[in-house]
Amino acid sequence: MLKKKTIVDKTARLKYACLAITGAVLCPTNHRSKIILEHAELIRDFDEFLAYPWARVGFELLISSIKTKDEVALAQSTVAVKGFFHAIQLIMVEAVPSLTEVVQLNDSSSSSESEGEEEDLDMDVRSEPQEISGNASDSATLNGCEKANAKQSSTQDNPKLGLSPSHARELDEESQASVFSIIPIPDGLSLEGVDFSWSDDEDDPSVDNMVRLIEEGFQFQKDMFKGGLTQSELEKIRIERKEIAKKKDKKKAVVNASKTANDRGVMSSPVTIAEHVTACLEKDISALANKVEEIGNRVNGLRQDFSGLSEAIRSTLDAKLQAMSEKMISSIMSFLDKPLSDVAHGQEIFPRSTDVVMNEHSPQNEDDSGDEAIGDEIPDESTLAGAVRSRRRSKRARTEPQGYKSYQVDPKWINCTISPHIFSCPPEKVCPFLQKFDRLEELLKSPRVIVLGNGSSINNKELLEVVSRTKHMSSKMMDALLFYARAVFSRQFKDEAYSGTEFLETTFANQLMKQFSRFSKLAHKDKHRFVFGDTVMVFLEPVTTESPGPEHIYCAYNLDKEHWLGIYIDIVGGSIHVLDCNTSHRSDSFVKKALMPIAQMLPYLVKQVLSNKHCIDGKCFIVHRSKGIPTNPNISDSGVTAALLIMAHAIGGFDRCKNINPVNLDSESKILAVRMFEEFDSPL
Repeated sequence: MLKKKTIVDKTARLKYACLAITGAVLCPTNHRSKIILEHAELIRDFDEFLAYPWARVGFELLISSIKTKDEVALAQSTVAVKGFFHAIQLIMVEAVPSLTEVVQLNDSSSSSESEGEEEDLDMDVRSEPQEISGNASDSATLNGCEKANAKQSSTQDNPKLGLSPSHARELDEESQASVFSIIPIPDGLSLEGVDFSWSDDEDDPSVDNMVRLIEEGFQFQKDMFKGGLTQSELEKIRIERKEIAKKKDKKKAVVNASKTANDRGVMSSPVTIAEHVTACLEKDISALANKVEEIGNRVNGLRQDFSGLSEAIRSTLDAKLQAMSEKMISSIMSFLDKPLSDVAHGQEIFPRSTDVVMNEHSPQNEDDSGDEAIGDEIPDESTLAGAVRSRRRSKRARTEPQGYKSYQVDPKWINCTISPHIFSCPPEKVCPFLQKFDRLEELLKSPRVIVLGNGSSINNKELLEVVSRTKHMSSKMMDALLFYARAVFSRQFKDEAYSGTEFLETTFANQLMKQFSRFSKLAHKDKHRFVFGDTVMVFLEPVTTESPGPEHIYCAYNLDKEHWLGIYIDIVGGSIHVLDCNTSHRSDSFVKKALMPIAQMLPYLVKQVLSNKHCIDGKCFIVHRSKGIPTNPNISDSGVTAALLIMAHAIGGFDRCKNINPVNLDSESKILAVRMFEEFDSPL
């Protein structure tokens, strides 16, 4: 407005000039100059505006801005500040006039940097000063230089004059500077004889101590000096602030876009769209909720009706079944009381009207003794052949339906029909074992080593891992569980029926697998000559020459090093049964392929070590994965589950394995930990 002379009135132009000076020079807060409302209100009275202490306001604004700078801002080459930056220089020049004896020419222009939201004004100056010889009185020379460079300064930034720091340093060192007080002395106050000097070197015990340590050659360390920031810490803070600034910019952009869209009548904000959709569908949702509530009431009424109907049907069926059973029992009893001699020759023994169908050959009716007589008279074979009508035989092959093969039996019935074994716990003893486990858990909080009978040992953490199962079970802990099963089994069963059962460590399967690479290279006719290493032979060697070899072998196999399988080897039957708690982990073909090396080498190994007559030479063992075991998809539970399946199968066969399920695994694992501790350490 002033440059283009859009305002002609002199008074108005003067006021605008004063406002421009206060807003852009004395009290700037941003590089984009603007007129402040308070200043415009103050300039209504021009005399009052001129009497206002603008210099003090600019100086206080400058000092407060400098004090608010943090370590990141002070570490930069330039700093943006508010207020009149040259106020300090003007005060120094006014108090020490000798500083103007030498001035320098600053070539670089001041650059302004905004720090966002019009907060700071960058008044920094980067320059390589060129000192001008002479003093301020050499105005002719200086003016000549300025006129000579007038054309050059039209294309570049105007050069600026500044004080020479080196000259100020020389004046201070030589004590040649005359300082004049610019603060007015109050009336009645005399400053004569007052010493305003101070010592540059005060006694400081900490400084003296540091000097002494330096002279003694003390090695200082970085952590002795507190405070400050390293370059890496400063860079980290700078990066964090940049990320915060980016988030603010994104948030501001979203807010601005939302405001713009609202002004245009477009709902672009997700919150606004959600509120609009909710308002539109609120009535429909309330109506739908009422309908759902009404349907629920109807369903409850139907449920009550069906409950009453089911009770009536149940009572009716019970009465009819009772009558039918009584009728059948009475007819059977009357038939049994009638002697066979009363049947006339040629009359059918079983009338056609009878609904009961009996098999032609009943094993219950066969009697090998043949000494007992039924009734008064037994007809001969010809009489029975004529009496019983020949039945029509079907040509269809008799096959057993698949549904009858894989049937499920309730574990409650199995528990009732099979007595508890050494590895199981009766329901009435579960609570005492859980109380023992609480004492065991408290006891194993401190380090403890449990020595096993085979010379190995486990610590308290490994035993508690059986219950916690936070990771895949190690081979060492699996060997400990199998050794516990062997110790308890051999002590409980000493008769010949169970003497052929053996529990082998996981090393047996691993060492046998390592032999397969050499075994597979031999021809079929030469495989019986293959010599197995001592690492395998030691597992199957009998204690004495008279003791028979094992007929049932239990071991564990770590499939893919992440899933444990229970392995039951039936040497007499020539088969390998896999006890797997998660059949969905790997397919049957994959498991058979993984165990095929063991199946191919077992016949030769058993024949070589035990000279077992039941083993057929060269015939591969059959690998079969048992079905019907409850599924437990948790991989970390496979170790404990495999050990429990082995123990259950060794006592009760496959039916016992169906009781090992994920529901009671926690209690079973706690009972196993308690029994194992009592077996090898001390009773609880």
